[in-house]
Amino acid sequence: MDTENFLYGFLGWLAGVLAPVITDGIKEGRRTVRVRQAIKSELHGHARRLAIAYKAVETNRGRFKRAEIEWVRGVILRHRGEDALVNALGKLLAGSDGELEALAVLSSTNNLPALRENKLPYLTSKLPTVESFQERELQALLAVVEQTEQFNSLARDAEYWGRQTFVGSDADRQRSSNNAVTSLENASRKAKDVVDEIEAYLALPEPKLA
Repeated sequence: MDTENFLYGFLGWLAGVLAPVITDGIKEGRRTVRVRQAIKSELHGHARRLAIAYKAVETNRGRFKRAEIEWVRGVILRHRGEDALVNALGKLLAGSDGELEALAVLSSTNNLPALRENKLPYLTSKLPTVESFQERELQALLAVVEQTEQFNSLARDAEYWGRQTFVGSDADRQRSSNNAVTSLENASRKAKDVVDEIEAYLALPEPKLA
Protein backbone atom coordinates (compact mmCIF):
# COMPACT_ATOMS: atom_id res chain seq x y z
CA MET A 1 0.00 0.00 0.00
CA ASP A 2 2.83 2.36 0.89
CA THR A 3 4.44 1.60 -2.44
CA GLU A 4 1.19 2.31 -4.25
CA ASN A 5 0.73 5.60 -2.42
CA PHE A 6 4.29 6.57 -3.19
CA LEU A 7 3.78 5.76 -6.87
CA TYR A 8 0.61 7.83 -7.11
CA GLY A 9 2.29 10.67 -5.27
CA PHE A 10 5.30 10.54 -7.56
CA LEU A 11 3.16 10.53 -10.68
CA GLY A 12 1.19 13.51 -9.37
CA TRP A 13 4.41 15.39 -8.66
CA LEU A 14 5.78 14.51 -12.12
CA ALA A 15 2.59 15.72 -13.81
CA GLY A 16 2.85 19.00 -11.92
CA VAL A 17 6.42 19.46 -13.07
CA LEU A 18 5.76 18.59 -16.70
CA ALA A 19 2.50 20.50 -17.14
CA PRO A 20 4.13 23.97 -17.46
CA VAL A 21 6.72 22.57 -19.85
CA ILE A 22 4.05 21.04 -22.06
CA THR A 23 1.98 24.23 -21.95
CA ASP A 24 4.99 26.36 -22.86
CA GLY A 25 5.80 24.02 -25.74
CA ILE A 26 2.27 24.34 -27.13
CA LYS A 27 2.39 28.14 -26.83
CA GLU A 28 5.77 28.28 -28.57
CA GLY A 29 4.50 26.05 -31.37
CA ARG A 30 1.50 28.33 -31.94
CA ARG A 31 3.72 31.42 -31.87
CA THR A 32 6.00 29.84 -34.48
CA VAL A 33 3.03 29.16 -36.75
CA ARG A 34 1.87 32.80 -36.46
CA VAL A 35 5.37 34.14 -37.17
CA ARG A 36 5.77 31.83 -40.16
CA GLN A 37 2.42 32.93 -41.60
CA ALA A 38 3.32 36.61 -41.18
CA ILE A 39 6.69 36.09 -42.85
CA LYS A 40 5.04 34.36 -45.80
CA SER A 41 2.56 37.20 -46.15
CA GLU A 42 5.41 39.73 -46.24
CA LEU A 43 7.28 37.64 -48.81
CA HIS A 44 4.23 37.49 -51.10
CA GLY A 45 4.13 41.28 -51.14
CA HIS A 46 7.90 41.45 -51.61
CA ALA A 47 7.75 39.20 -54.67
CA ARG A 48 5.01 41.33 -56.24
CA ARG A 49 6.98 44.56 -55.74
CA LEU A 50 10.12 43.04 -57.23
CA ALA A 51 8.16 41.83 -60.26
CA ILE A 52 6.91 45.41 -60.78
CA ALA A 53 10.49 46.71 -60.50
CA TYR A 54 11.61 44.13 -63.07
CA LYS A 55 8.78 45.19 -65.40
CA ALA A 56 9.78 48.86 -65.09
CA VAL A 57 13.39 48.21 -66.10
CA GLU A 58 12.62 45.74 -68.89
CA THR A 59 10.00 48.12 -70.33
CA ASN A 60 12.44 51.02 -70.18
CA ARG A 61 15.12 49.03 -71.98
CA GLY A 62 12.72 47.87 -74.71
CA ARG A 63 12.89 44.23 -73.63
CA PHE A 64 9.42 43.66 -72.18
CA LYS A 65 8.39 40.94 -74.63
CA ARG A 66 6.55 37.64 -74.34
CA ALA A 67 8.91 35.81 -71.96
CA GLU A 68 9.21 38.84 -69.69
CA ILE A 69 5.45 39.46 -69.71
CA GLU A 70 4.76 35.83 -68.86
CA TRP A 71 7.22 35.90 -65.99
CA VAL A 72 5.78 39.06 -64.41
CA ARG A 73 2.21 37.86 -64.89
CA GLY A 74 3.06 34.51 -63.33
CA VAL A 75 4.66 36.11 -60.27
CA ILE A 76 1.72 38.47 -59.68
CA LEU A 77 -0.75 35.63 -60.16
CA ARG A 78 1.06 33.31 -57.73
CA HIS A 79 1.63 35.91 -55.04
CA ARG A 80 -1.54 37.98 -55.25
CA GLY A 81 -4.01 36.32 -57.53
CA GLU A 82 -6.15 37.79 -60.28
CA ASP A 83 -5.98 41.58 -60.50
CA ALA A 84 -6.05 44.39 -63.08
CA LEU A 85 -2.38 44.02 -63.96
CA VAL A 86 -2.68 40.25 -64.44
CA ASN A 87 -5.65 40.81 -66.75
CA ALA A 88 -3.87 43.56 -68.70
CA LEU A 89 -0.77 41.40 -69.19
CA GLY A 90 -2.98 38.51 -70.25
CA LYS A 91 -4.48 40.68 -72.99
CA LEU A 92 -0.98 41.65 -74.14
CA LEU A 93 -0.05 37.98 -74.44
CA ALA A 94 -2.89 37.51 -76.92
CA GLY A 95 -0.82 39.51 -79.43
CA SER A 96 1.70 37.97 -81.81
CA ASP A 97 5.41 37.91 -81.07
CA GLY A 98 5.93 40.54 -83.74
CA GLU A 99 3.34 42.83 -82.15
CA LEU A 100 4.88 42.40 -78.72
CA GLU A 101 8.37 43.14 -80.03
CA ALA A 102 7.12 46.29 -81.76
CA LEU A 103 5.33 47.39 -78.59
CA ALA A 104 8.49 46.77 -76.55
CA VAL A 105 10.49 49.06 -78.82
CA LEU A 106 7.82 51.76 -78.68
CA SER A 107 7.69 51.53 -74.85
CA SER A 108 11.43 52.09 -74.40
CA THR A 109 12.56 55.50 -73.23
CA ASN A 110 15.68 57.43 -72.32
CA ASN A 111 14.08 58.47 -69.02
CA LEU A 112 15.49 55.93 -66.59
CA PRO A 113 13.02 54.46 -64.08
CA ALA A 114 13.53 55.09 -60.38
CA LEU A 115 13.84 51.89 -58.38
CA ARG A 116 12.87 51.91 -54.73
CA GLU A 117 14.64 49.90 -52.10
CA ASN A 118 12.53 47.00 -50.89
CA LYS A 119 12.72 46.26 -47.19
CA LEU A 120 11.65 43.22 -45.20
CA PRO A 121 11.10 44.76 -41.75
CA TYR A 122 9.12 41.89 -40.21
CA LEU A 123 11.40 39.13 -41.46
CA THR A 124 14.61 40.91 -40.47
CA SER A 125 13.23 41.66 -37.00
CA LYS A 126 12.13 38.07 -36.43
CA LEU A 127 15.13 36.16 -37.82
CA PRO A 128 17.17 36.45 -34.60
CA THR A 129 14.27 35.08 -32.53
CA VAL A 130 13.05 32.08 -34.54
CA GLU A 131 15.15 29.34 -32.96
CA SER A 132 12.21 26.99 -33.45
CA PHE A 133 12.47 27.25 -37.25
CA GLN A 134 14.11 24.35 -39.03
CA GLU A 135 17.64 24.81 -40.36
CA ARG A 136 16.60 24.69 -44.01
CA GLU A 137 13.93 27.33 -43.34
CA LEU A 138 16.51 29.66 -41.81
CA GLN A 139 18.93 29.10 -44.67
CA ALA A 140 16.23 29.85 -47.24
CA LEU A 141 15.15 33.01 -45.42
CA LEU A 142 18.73 34.20 -45.03
CA ALA A 143 19.18 33.74 -48.79
CA VAL A 144 16.13 35.96 -49.40
CA VAL A 145 17.52 38.66 -47.09
CA GLU A 146 20.99 38.49 -48.65
CA GLN A 147 19.69 38.70 -52.23
CA THR A 148 17.34 41.54 -51.24
CA GLU A 149 20.25 43.51 -49.81
CA GLN A 150 22.09 43.07 -53.10
CA PHE A 151 19.05 44.32 -55.01
CA ASN A 152 18.79 47.35 -52.74
CA SER A 153 22.47 48.12 -53.21
CA LEU A 154 22.02 48.10 -56.99
CA ALA A 155 18.91 50.29 -56.68
CA ARG A 156 20.93 52.81 -54.65
CA ASP A 157 23.70 52.73 -57.24
CA ALA A 158 21.20 53.37 -60.03
CA GLU A 159 19.72 56.29 -58.10
CA TYR A 160 23.16 57.80 -57.47
CA TRP A 161 24.30 57.56 -61.08
CA GLY A 162 20.93 58.84 -62.24
CA ARG A 163 21.47 62.03 -60.24
CA GLN A 164 24.96 62.39 -61.70
CA THR A 165 23.53 62.57 -65.22
CA PHE A 166 22.57 66.18 -64.47
CA VAL A 167 26.04 67.43 -63.53
CA GLY A 168 29.48 67.68 -65.12
CA SER A 169 30.59 67.69 -68.73
CA ASP A 170 28.83 65.89 -71.56
CA ALA A 171 31.33 63.04 -71.19
CA ASP A 172 30.69 62.87 -67.43
CA ARG A 173 26.94 62.79 -67.93
CA GLN A 174 27.20 60.06 -70.54
CA ARG A 175 29.43 57.98 -68.27
CA SER A 176 26.96 58.43 -65.41
CA SER A 177 24.09 57.43 -67.70
CA ASN A 178 25.91 54.27 -68.73
CA ASN A 179 26.60 53.40 -65.08
CA ALA A 180 22.95 54.03 -64.19
CA VAL A 181 21.77 51.73 -66.99
CA THR A 182 24.21 49.01 -65.91
CA SER A 183 22.99 49.25 -62.30
CA LEU A 184 19.37 49.11 -63.40
CA GLU A 185 19.92 46.07 -65.59
CA ASN A 186 21.80 44.30 -62.80
CA ALA A 187 19.00 45.20 -60.39
CA SER A 188 16.44 43.76 -62.81
CA ARG A 189 18.28 40.44 -62.92
CA LYS A 190 18.69 40.49 -59.15
CA ALA A 191 14.95 41.05 -58.71
CA LYS A 192 14.38 37.72 -60.48
CA ASP A 193 16.97 36.06 -58.23
CA VAL A 194 15.16 37.29 -55.12
CA VAL A 195 11.82 36.02 -56.39
CA ASP A 196 13.43 32.65 -57.08
CA GLU A 197 14.69 32.52 -53.47
CA ILE A 198 11.26 33.52 -52.14
CA GLU A 199 9.53 30.80 -54.12
CA ALA A 200 12.13 28.24 -53.03
CA TYR A 201 11.27 29.07 -49.40
CA LEU A 202 7.52 29.01 -49.97
CA ALA A 203 7.85 25.61 -51.67
CA LEU A 204 9.34 24.02 -48.55
CA PRO A 205 7.04 21.45 -46.88
CA GLU A 206 5.11 22.88 -43.94
CA PRO A 207 6.85 21.71 -40.75
CA LYS A 208 4.70 19.62 -38.44
CA LEU A 209 4.05 20.75 -34.90
CA ALA A 210 5.89 18.68 -32.34
